[in-house]
Amino acid sequence: LKQLEHRIASIGEDVAGDEQQHTNASTRFRLLDRFVQTTHRRKSEINGLLQRFVLLDQHYESDLSRLDAIAQSGVIFSALHPGPCPFCGAPPEAQSHENTCDVDPDQIVTAARAEIARITTLRHGLVETKSRLAVENDQLTQRGNSAAEEQRLMSRRSQELAAILRERRRGIGDLDREAQGLRTQLKDADVISELKADLG
Repeated sequence: LKQLEHRIASIGEDVAGDEQQHTNASTRFRLLDRFVQTTHRRKSEINGLLQRFVLLDQHYESDLSRLDAIAQSGVIFSALHPGPCPFCGAPPEAQSHENTCDVDPDQIVTAARAEIARITTLRHGLVETKSRLAVENDQLTQRGNSAAEEQRLMSRRSQELAAILRERRRGIGDLDREAQGLRTQLKDADVISELKADLG
């Protein structure tokens, strides 16, 4: 009986240690799961932004082409010999300094070039932002993959510990029943001894 009780106590200590490890593994699994989910959400946000930035860059490219054409046309209009006004169509004889067309080709060229410079600056900023997001996306992919792998290990460890705990608890139950049987036998033996003493 003493040997059984010692074994039960020893297994009970093992069970306590395994329960702590199981709790730690389960807690770590949940933390990793939250991290993986957060990583997936951020990656989805980044991918959405990058897709929108592609469209924005195409829009910038289109605007730059259009403005460049306007600037080149303005330069050509300024260089033309006297002829019909390219904007209002007035013939040379109808044109006068006192009654000029309100459109100034030089101002149009200047405005187009200023807008080209502004869009070019915005486009450089867009390229830098896309680059930063791409780096962040790569880092998130690496950390997410690492966390997912550790999560799989924690899940497997948690399942292994759960199986060990079930087995040890079943073993303690069997030993408890065996110890209870021995206690009953010892009690019966004490009763028999007392009866013998009384009869003797």
